[in-house]
Amino acid sequence: MLDYGFSVLHLPVIYAVVKAENHASIRVTQRLTMKPLGLTNKYYGLELLLF
Repeated sequence: MLDYGFSVLHLPVIYAVVKAENHASIRVTQRLTMKPLGLTNKYYGLELLLF
């Protein structure tokens, strides 16, 4: 999906938001080499980790 987003859709950036307790999803972001950007309240009305 990242390749599609960058190559086909020409997106400049792709973000992921993950609940802090969702360790499996955090590992996925790490495998995708996404960089942690801190906490955000911008999405879903929750405090989430932003990658």
